[in-house]
Amino acid sequence: MASKMIIKKKYRLTIAILTIVAFTGFIPFVFETSNRASDDYVMNSPKMSSSITITQPNSSSSWETSSAEWIFYTTTPDIYYVNITLYKDGILEREIDEWIPVTNSFYWLIPFDVEDSNQYQIKIADYLNSSTYDFSDYFEIKEPSEEPPSDGSPTIPGYSLYILMSIIGLFSVILVKRRILK
Repeated sequence: MASKMIIKKKYRLTIAILTIVAFTGFIPFVFETSNRASDDYVMNSPKMSSSITITQPNSSSSWETSSAEWIFYTTTPDIYYVNITLYKDGILEREIDEWIPVTNSFYWLIPFDVEDSNQYQIKIADYLNSSTYDFSDYFEIKEPSEEPPSDGSPTIPGYSLYILMSIIGLFSVILVKRRILK
């Protein structure tokens, strides 16, 4: 149900400013003519239902400790900061981060001491209104496997081959530049 306020003729400047704000999408206002007097206006401010929806991780996610993973979520525009927590078997396991500006994603480095389980959930809650939250599907976190990849490519446990190649390439460029400058 929308709340109503009567605005007198002398407040037309305020109405103009609020109208500008309303058309930018910041505050949704609708103005109607009042039946009470020709100089009055009724301002309706619809209530927005806050919500958070976690899209990643999902039930098919299998993450490894000591790796970094993206958490994806969506929120309504009235939510500005969120808290992210990890649950195991429905019990709070640890706080991942708090008072995070809403960006609809979060890059999480999974600590090495998280125990293997397929009963983990991520909870994301509105920082200012903890009754607005969402839980992810249950997903798995496990220790990295020691087996080499099935495609036969070489690996270094806990490191990406691409990162290693990038670091070697960067040092090569630096060394070549130094030799050219001498």
